[in-house]
Amino acid sequence: MKVLIVAEGDIDPGANEQRKKGFVDLWTDLIKALCPDAVVAVRGFNKASIVTLDLVAAHARGLGRGAVPLDLVVKSAWLEIEPDLTIIAFDRWPANQLLQPAADCRPGEVAFILDRLIANNIVPAALITAAQRLRAHYQTPGHQRTLRAHPEALEIVCMDPEFEALPASDEAALKKALGFASKPTGWPWNRTRAVQDPKGLLAACIKLKSPPNFMRRARGDFLSNPHGWAHAFIQAAKANGETSTMFSHPLATRLRHKAC
Repeated sequence: MKVLIVAEGDIDPGANEQRKKGFVDLWTDLIKALCPDAVVAVRGFNKASIVTLDLVAAHARGLGRGAVPLDLVVKSAWLEIEPDLTIIAFDRWPANQLLQPAADCRPGEVAFILDRLIANNIVPAALITAAQRLRAHYQTPGHQRTLRAHPEALEIVCMDPEFEALPASDEAALKKALGFASKPTGWPWNRTRAVQDPKGLLAACIKLKSPPNFMRRARGDFLSNPHGWAHAFIQAAKANGETSTMFSHPLATRLRHKAC
């Protein structure tokens, strides 16, 4: 199956090629680890692309100037790739500034995206039909307790609180990627921080000096190279195989259910 991943990340038209490549590589490796038979294509966007789905409201509040609306990102990629399945994956945080107070993932921001994909009528017809079915599903009482037997042509995944919660959940993979056989002095990982502050946790782990002669798979710190580091952690989880907790994380479970 040909899968198009349209994922939120620190990606914009001005991002350098290395940063874009790191983003594509990490998502490709993640989906291939979950669904080995999938043929994967990846496109990125940022939160402004979601906000500008409602272009009038966004510009009235001075938001999203210069951003490419998400439906145009999806349409361009879909026409180029013609996938069997399109997955839009977005971070819950930072919050959508048009949803105040900050909305939950479902129905909140998921509904915001689906309603505007349907109303704007820009994405291909197959995706609009799928969006209408998804919207009806999320309006059904008790929908969160049920999994649909088959994915639509379009699926939406809310990453709560953000993508970094996935690599941060796997302490063993973090240690492996950084060259530690056991917990080093000052090791900052704990389960609570992995859930509540995944970016801060990953940055703190990376700051620790690796053992002599260990070659790290990513360069720089987490702020300057977030996608390269996320990719390194995913590769370490793959090397750990079935013992990896990363691939049993709720985000990984949802992606596997939708993409495989």
